[in-house]
Amino acid sequence: MLALTAAEQAVLAEVVGKKALPAAKLANKAYYWSKRLEQVKAMVLYAAADAAGEADSPLWRIRCAEALLKLRQPKRAIPLLESALAADWSPAELSVNDHFRYSGYVSLIQANLAVRDDAGARAAFWAAVKAFAETGREFPWVFPAQDALAAAFKAPRFATERAQVLKASG
Repeated sequence: MLALTAAEQAVLAEVVGKKALPAAKLANKAYYWSKRLEQVKAMVLYAAADAAGEADSPLWRIRCAEALLKLRQPKRAIPLLESALAADWSPAELSVNDHFRYSGYVSLIQANLAVRDDAGARAAFWAAVKAFAETGREFPWVFPAQDALAAAFKAPRFATERAQVLKASG
């Protein structure tokens, strides 16, 4: 769960008011603001949805982290992504939303690269390869992520990871 700063808590109070809203309603509001490029509002609402502690919290944790990445705060995003990806994704609420887990791994790789943590990026990449191999899919299989990861892994020190990206690209 993300600890909000005082300024972020003020934004949350401004957007939600004094109403107690269920996680799904908070997440819907967050999605609304993210599509309007209001990432701070989206991030605090996703953080509030995650704090509700419902079964779909890992989904909102990933969305919150993605908003943090758009706000150029990868250090705050990494623990959220790690926590979300460590969750049990087998319950029905989560297993049907595997695309969130996929985007969470891509975001975790990119966040680690942003803070120049090569080991963290490699660990996240190979964890994704393993996690999706268990579901019969080769990571990464979505075209935009393939391009982004191929570009991110262009340095010679990432030759093995780049080879996997190119292999999965077909």
